Amino acid sequence: MTLPADAENSPPSISPIPNLSTSEDTSTGSVPFMVTDKETPASSLIIAGSSSNTSLVPPANIVFAGSGTNRTIEITPAADQFGTTTITVIVADADGASASEAFIVTVNPVNDPPTLDPLPDLVVPENAAPQVVALTAISSGAPNESQTLSVTALSSATSVIPNPTITYISPNNAGTLTFAPLPNATGIVAITVTVNDGQISNNAFSRTFLVEVSPQPQHGIISFAAENYTVDEVAGTAVIRVTRTGGSDGIVAVQYRTLNGTAIPGLDYVAVSGVLTFASGETNKIFNIPIINDALVESDETVLLVLTNATGGATFPDGLLSTAATLTIMDSDGPAVPRLADCTTVLTFDDLSVGFDHIPMPQGYGGLQWSNFSVVNGWNQPWNSGYRTGMVSLNNVAFNPFGDPAAISGTNLFDFDSAYG
Repeated sequence: MTLPADAENSPPSISPIPNLSTSEDTSTGSVPFMVTDKETPASSLIIAGSSSNTSLVPPANIVFAGSGTNRTIEITPAADQFGTTTITVIVADADGASASEAFIVTVNPVNDPPTLDPLPDLVVPENAAPQVVALTAISSGAPNESQTLSVTALSSATSVIPNPTITYISPNNAGTLTFAPLPNATGIVAITVTVNDGQISNNAFSRTFLVEVSPQPQHGIISFAAENYTVDEVAGTAVIRVTRTGGSDGIVAVQYRTLNGTAIPGLDYVAVSGVLTFASGETNKIFNIPIINDALVESDETVLLVLTNATGGATFPDGLLSTAATLTIMDSDGPAVPRLADCTTVLTFDDLSVGFDHIPMPQGYGGLQWSNFSVVNGWNQPWNSGYRTGMVSLNNVAFNPFGDPAAISGTNLFDFDSAYG
């Protein structure tokens, strides 16, 4: 636009902008104002702004918008800053004339919440030792805030994990959290850690992480399925079942073997030994004992069964190092005849006082009735006599002195340890 030489350019005009107030870290929002000029269209007017306190409001944080006559201004304080500044808005026309409007912006302080880095979720085994978790990036929330900080932690399930212990000294930016599961307790627990700066508002900040206390593997207790097993002599095989109770996690193994009872290996049964291996989840195993059928009329006989050396975490009942059971082999050849091992008393006659000659066997000796029996001291007889060679105990020997029929009778069971004839 060209003016006559004697014409005077009129400066633009700007409407008043009121003083503004906002909170720390919060913009003023869009504030409207108007600009006009007699010679220059409003859309061609140039608008700029400045701040008297650039630490509080940098020039880049003064933003204009709108078009034509209707314009807006929005002011954003620098992060974590508060105080006052004078904002000046300048409007200039195409011929260089300008006008300005100044107003005050007050930024009120606001407490910043404290900070704490995120905490990872954890999985720990049942009965785990104390666990230590690092706490980092602890702060008041702003460089220009220097409150005294406190850190606390709460457990969502104190029956599994009691409230943790915090080690922290303000204003350090790091600390530690220590927790330990209670004995034999399992489950998922939320632990919440809170940093507090003690102010009225925005004073606390929390992080929560999960701790899973997982059950220990239950490898099981190995035992015989029964304390006593029986098998008929003619069965050919005794099947022995071994069980795994109280858990079946993982692969476990146990050694088994037979030990002598009253049954004799090679005559009554075949001795066996070996290893039973349970797969994970497996709860039953068997082993076989070959049974020998003989034609002897005899008592029922026993075999001792033993489990030892459990591996893979398995145990035996009551925490013992082994467990045992008994196998009874039932005789199938007729009425049982007691063996010497079944007798409760062994008669040696050594308690009788005998000189160089024989004496009659006292009636009732050993609870028995004796017919045509005498007792002699074998050591007092010739070295090659049957009396001495027939001795099976220390001194005395029972014998028939006259060659007449001899007999022993009684109501108690008895057996001969030795006989000479």
